[in-house]
Amino acid sequence: METICFSCNSSVPNNSNFCFSCGSKIKCTTCFTHILKDAKFCIECGEPIKKVDANTQNNSVKYKRNKEETSYEISLSDNIIGQDGLKDFLATIVGSRLDTTKSLDDTSFIELKTLASENETGNNNSSKDVNEGDKGNLLNITHSSDEFPHIDDVERVIECSESEWMAIYAFYNSSFGKEAFNINDVKKSYLQKRNTPSRANKFKREWDRLFPKTMQTVSDNVFRFKATGIEDIVSLIKNESSKKTNSSNRKSKSAAINKTHVKPIVISEFDVFKSDNKQSLQELFDDKKPDNTNDKILLIAYYVSKTIGQDYFNEGNIEYGYKALQLKDRPTHLRQTINNVKNSKLWFKDHESGGWTVERHAEIHLDKMPIIKESK
Repeated sequence: METICFSCNSSVPNNSNFCFSCGSKIKCTTCFTHILKDAKFCIECGEPIKKVDANTQNNSVKYKRNKEETSYEISLSDNIIGQDGLKDFLATIVGSRLDTTKSLDDTSFIELKTLASENETGNNNSSKDVNEGDKGNLLNITHSSDEFPHIDDVERVIECSESEWMAIYAFYNSSFGKEAFNINDVKKSYLQKRNTPSRANKFKREWDRLFPKTMQTVSDNVFRFKATGIEDIVSLIKNESSKKTNSSNRKSKSAAINKTHVKPIVISEFDVFKSDNKQSLQELFDDKKPDNTNDKILLIAYYVSKTIGQDYFNEGNIEYGYKALQLKDRPTHLRQTINNVKNSKLWFKDHESGGWTVERHAEIHLDKMPIIKESK
């Protein structure tokens, strides 16, 4: 048995609810009685009948994205269900915000500029022009991965505050400032490389300091960079921060992107002298003659942990070792340098006290260092 679609006159199976040709409902939405051709009301319950022109476009969503904007077009029939949920779903896809106060009428068209083209007041209505004073915050991203070193290399060569490190990890998570990013992804990447109990506890506080002048909100836990924030991070990564000449224009930038003062280190003394059952720290250095900062820190750490037998060493021990040996080249950011060695060499492991323990990798490296005897 077949019936005739009242909208396009196509023959459809009698048990069908929709026309396969035009998509119209062929049964009353109230009582499910078949709708007769040319009927304006249901013959069973009197419900008004809405016809669909067979030449109109079916329900569709078109999505387009380029460097300048993101847009999508939605064409919906009159009786489409769940329009609000559809809007939320599409806003999630494009990483932008949609004005949910607007209804999706039949064959409606909605175009969204990305947040890159929103003014700083956070106005969601993309049809308004951006004010002249807000153009400085628009993203015009041309950076690519070829311009920047791998994040592991950045860890080795840059000394900066923890809020700056958060900004750097966010920058790498955002495809170098081009895309929105999730704070949870940034936190995971950051703590994977730089995790200590203190940093984990202070993450939210440092992030709140970093956020205002550097980023803007896309949605819950999703952010993107402002152009001014990207400028600072690029300069930091490329070691160009000292080359900025327009200092008067930079004073208003986020305090989180400024270098922090180095805190004085509390010296932790230990026995550096020779005894019946151990050599002196100086003798260990004379034997190994370390020629770089990493090896010098390792020898002092090894002496404290293995020769003396402390459960862990801290930066105060390293500071004291440098002074006892009268070494002149102690790193300015000593704690950060130790963490860099930990992350790159796997020589050390974080201790619950805030210090570090010496790992097997360090002992193997130390064993491979030659003992150099001076000729008499």
